[in-house]
Formats: sequence, C-alpha cells, structure tokens
Amino acid sequence: MNGSIKKIKKMSVVTTTFFALSYTSVGFAAGLFDNILESVVEKASKDIISGINGNNQNDTNNVPAPPPKATKNTDNKSQKAKQVLTRPTKENHQYVTYKDWHATVDTVKGDDGQWLTNCSVRTGGDGTSVIAVQIPWGNVAAGTGPTVDYNEVTYRNLPTSLQGKQEVSWVVSTSKGAYSYRGETYTGHDETGHPFAINRIQGNIDNGDSLKMLRAFAKGSTVTLYDDYSGGDIHTASLSGFSASYRKASQWCGFSPDSVLKVAPSHSTQADTQTSNQSNTGSNISSTDASASSIPERRRPRQERDLWQQYQDWQATVRTFETSGGDWVTDCSIYTGGDGDDAISLYISWDDALPPDFPLSISYDEATAKGHATQLKGDEKVEWLVYSANKRSRFASTHTSVGHNDGIPYASNSISGDEILTAFAQEGKVVVKSAHSKQELYSASLAGFSAAYQQMANWCAFPADNILN
Repeated sequence: MNGSIKKIKKMSVVTTTFFALSYTSVGFAAGLFDNILESVVEKASKDIISGINGNNQNDTNNVPAPPPKATKNTDNKSQKAKQVLTRPTKENHQYVTYKDWHATVDTVKGDDGQWLTNCSVRTGGDGTSVIAVQIPWGNVAAGTGPTVDYNEVTYRNLPTSLQGKQEVSWVVSTSKGAYSYRGETYTGHDETGHPFAINRIQGNIDNGDSLKMLRAFAKGSTVTLYDDYSGGDIHTASLSGFSASYRKASQWCGFSPDSVLKVAPSHSTQADTQTSNQSNTGSNISSTDASASSIPERRRPRQERDLWQQYQDWQATVRTFETSGGDWVTDCSIYTGGDGDDAISLYISWDDALPPDFPLSISYDEATAKGHATQLKGDEKVEWLVYSANKRSRFASTHTSVGHNDGIPYASNSISGDEILTAFAQEGKVVVKSAHSKQELYSASLAGFSAAYQQMANWCAFPADNILN
C-alpha cells in the first residue's frame, strides 16, 4: 500500500508539473490538455491497482515482456551512403617524408577561380636527380596510372648525360626477381636556358607500363636506370618508403591506392605486345613465356666501367673494357672473403652461356703462400654444407684443380647447379669440408648473397628469378 501512495503522490507531481508547463506554451489548446490529463490519470490508476493486487506475489506473468528485437533493414535505399570525397576548396601545402621517399600535396586556386590539387611522391632532389610520380586530384582509378619521370639534374652550360631519344630501361629489383620497363627520353632547355633531360614511363587506362612499374615499386628494394646501348648505370634509387608515400598521396588526392599496393607486379607492356605480335604470326611462344623474362633485351655494353657494390658480407663487381682488337668485354662476379684469405665466388663473362639455359658455377678458392702446399689435392672430393634457418643441405663436388700461379700454389673446387645457389639464397651459412679428412676448410656467412646475385644479374643481363624466387 505504501508503494501505491507513493505512486499517487508521484502522479500528482507529474500532473501539476505538466499542467504548469503546458499552459505556458503559446497557443496550447485546453481541450487537448484535458485529454492528456485524463490519459495520465487512467494510466496511473491502472498501475496502482496492479501494484495492490500483485503485492508480495511472485507471479511471473506480471514480468513485462522484453522489447521486440530490431529487424535488419534490407532496403538498400535506406543504407548509409558511401562517403564521397569532394574536391578541396582551400589552400593546402603539406610535405611528409617516409624513409627515402617524400609525399607532397599542393592545393591552389587557378586563374579561372577553380581549385586545383596536385599530389606527388618522389625520391632525390636537393641538387641530385629525381624520380617523381605526379598525381592530379582523383586521377588514379583501377586500371590506369600516372606518368613516372626520371629528371636528370645538371648545371648551366653542361650537357645532360641523357641525349635525344636515348633508350633507357628501368629495372626494379624485388625479393622475387627483377622487372624491366622501357622509358622515353626528352631533352631541351627551360625558359632560363638551363638544360634538362627526362626519361618517362607513360601510363594509360588500357595498357599502362607506369601502373605496372608502380606495382613493382611497392614490392621492390631498388630501381636502376640503364643505358640500353652502353649498358652503363644511369641512376639507382632506394624504394624504401615508396608505399607509405603513395598511400599518403592517395588520401590527399582522393583516389584508391589498391590498384598499386594490392596487385602483384608484372612485366613491361612492350614485352606483352611483342608476344602478341608473335602469336598472331603463328609463333608457339606464349604470353607467359615472354613475360617471364625479368631483364631488358641484351645489348652489349660499349662503355668502360669498373664498379663494385657491397651487400652485407658479399660484394658484386662489374668491369667493361675494350680489347686491343676493338672488342668489348664485360665481366661480372660476386664473392665473399679474399684479400689473402680463402674465398667463395661466382664469376661470369658477357659471352658465357648464362641462365636460364645454363646453370652458373660457384667456386671455393684456397689461399696459401709461396712454398706452402695447399690442403686440397687434385680431383679431391669436397662437401658443401649449406645451413639455413630450418634446413641443412649437402652438396658434393670432385671438380678440384690445383697448380701454381707465378710460383704461388692454388687450389679451387667448383660446383654448378641451381639447387646450391637456391640454398645460398636462403642466406644462412656455408661450410666447405674435405670429404676425405672431414676437416673444415672454410666457412662463410651468406648474408647479402641474394642482393649481390641480383646485381650481378642486372649488370650481365641474365634472369635471377629461378634462383631468388
């Protein structure tokens, strides 16, 4: 009963309050108020009677039913519309660096009063050559791609290295191999008389080499531009930070980055077109076979160079020179050790039989001093043990040669085959042992082998995919 009295008091307070508030409202109808008041009193009376009858009872029938569950609205029209990005309408200049790449955005009002937004991702600059991707607002949709430019930096009155319609190949190195693309060269002078040279990879909605190359950029470690005639390196750039920069540009310029960042790289459209033409003339070469090549067309280098690059514990070298007979020779090698110690090396020449038709040979070379015999003997069997994270591989070879060079004894054991090079590419450790005495002759780290092998493949123009994939 006490609960009922409380409800009556509560009803009186609510009714009085409602009455006071209602009559202060402009144009409130007295008849409407009477109807509302009557409904409130009727509802309160029912609650009081129900409370008196149900006092001290555990009748579960009096438990109020739960509210009905909300049903899923299947009307597509009522679904929340997907957010549509709108063109920026205020000035905006931002610059963000991600490792070796930079993303920029510039929004300005044009002469006709329209707002213009341009985004770019680039590496280099500050007095050095630049690789840049320019992306106007909303330009990038699935299946298309912007242009990618290499801009050579030079000084007034000094000619650029790139000349005229010079043919240049862009080679992108990834963990799964290398991908090659052909660019076009444009040269001239700007308004101030400063010489410029640009090599450009063009893209379009149907067959975009630039889109394919950007996909390789997203998965790659380095990109190198090669002069197709001389075989010389024009420029090399790191791709570290490209993906983050491209994603930032997509946020600023209102396009999806998925067509670049979520699609595997593929090879140059030029190779695909060439395959298509061959197929039309009855050739048995398929598009898969043609696009499997990860290097540009082989053109003999005709420019002297002597380069080396260090990759952790391995070094890659290339040497191109002209013989007295007027022939050009290019030698490539990678090795670890040396400088008076034992070494493991791969050595090839441009004219050698090269992969994928012929496997490369790797050699263990024992170093000794004049007057001291080598441990290896002629035709001695040698074991190569390659240790990776979860595996040990064993290879054996009897190709041991010994002799003297300027009175200094030497011994070398060689072994060929893709299997041992693939094991090397796991970048663990290699141990060379005498199969007869079980004595360890030499051990070496394989850290950096894969990168050095890829560079050697780039310099001497053969595919590395069968080893590094």
